[in-house]
This record gives sequence, C-alpha cells and structure tokens, in this order.
Amino acid sequence: TTFDILLMGSLGRGDVTLTADQDHAIIYDDVPESDEIEVRKYFLAMGRRLSDLLAAAGFPYCQGKIMSGESEFCRSFSGWCTGFDGWITTLEPQDILRTKIFFDFRSALGEPKLVPALQDHLKQTLAKHPRFFPMLAQSVLHYAPPLNVFGSIIVQQGEGPRRGFDVKGVIAQIVDIVRLKALQNGVTKVGTEDRLK
Repeated sequence: TTFDILLMGSLGRGDVTLTADQDHAIIYDDVPESDEIEVRKYFLAMGRRLSDLLAAAGFPYCQGKIMSGESEFCRSFSGWCTGFDGWITTLEPQDILRTKIFFDFRSALGEPKLVPALQDHLKQTLAKHPRFFPMLAQSVLHYAPPLNVFGSIIVQQGEGPRRGFDVKGVIAQIVDIVRLKALQNGVTKVGTEDRLK
C-alpha cells in the first residue's frame, strides 16, 4: 500500500523554530474495506514508532497529540478528504482552528500521488464553499497585536532584567493572512514565503 507522511503546521510550512514540536500525520492509499482494519493498525504502529524516534532525536511530542500514531491523524486518502470536507462545511470554531494546522501540509517522503491528490481535493472543495473564507478571516481578526492605545509595542517582563514581546503571535497573524489569501486563490504552495511569491 502506498503511503506518505504529512508534515503539518509550522513543519509543513518550513517555519521551524527552536521550540517546534511534532505535527505530522500518515496518509495511505484507499484499500478494500476488508483490509482497512489491518492496514490502519499497521500504519498506527508505524506512526507511534515515528513519534518515539522524533522525540528521541529532540523533537518533543505534540501537546495537542497531532501525531501520526493517533487514530485521528492516520487515515486513508478518502478519510482525509472526508475530514477536510467536514472542517470546511461545518465551520465550527474548533474546525477553523484545525484548518490552520492541517491545511499547511506537505509530503515528507515525496510520494508522487497522494499529497498532490489531497491538495487538489482541498482546492476543489474550497472553491465550492466560499463561505469558509469569511469564517477563517474572522478567526484571524481575533488576535490583538501587542500595542497599547498610543500604538507603542507592549513589552512584558521576562526573566531577570529582560523585557520583550510575543514575536510568535505577530508572525502567526501574518502567516494566517497569507494562508487565507493562498487558499482563496488556489495556491498549493505551503511555505509562507513561497505563498507570498
């Protein structure tokens, strides 16, 4: 059975920082229903092993459990398509948050068929459901930049004499806006810089 590992979120975008954790999933070819249980069991075991190896190499486990050893994140091609369709059409706040991680995906293994087909499915589904975009835009607007009423940057006390502000939050808003425009325009690139280009 053909399979691939999906890198998602910041790993998918290639925006890895020193504090990056694991965000990955497994996609495999659709198999006959009679084989699904065994095939899924095999890939779940592989996903757990992958998570353990990455943790041993210094990539901490994902606190949100977005790892390929979790049953929700180890799916067949059709299973991923159904999941994406549900998040786009249901428009629950949790679904919108998930799209910010899961719609930034790329292949880790370079398998030529599955990831391009999933990207194409996502593109077609988004084109059929344009009301998804205002909901995604609303979620971007919930972020309050670290500015006071006079427009100055709000700094917070850090350890010792150091003071600073949340750079990750500011960058995340830029990433969110770029993702929104890329998805609206059918751009299949995932990295923020690539999407901007």
